[in-house]
Amino acid sequence: MRVLAITTIGLMLGLGLAACVDRDGPFEEMGENLDNATEELRDDVEDACEEMADGMNAEDANC
Repeated sequence: MRVLAITTIGLMLGLGLAACVDRDGPFEEMGENLDNATEELRDDVEDACEEMADGMNAEDANC
């Protein structure tokens, strides 16, 4: 009985670790794409703000 319990626990732990394999599903990929698009948009807006501030000779060009 004790051997069965230890074997069962070992199998459960092994299967639990096997389930943690890093595989990106479609929603994970979509989320990463959204993150990348958001970051690129933020950078583009910041660059445009800095160019506009430079063009207006603004004293505070903090965007």
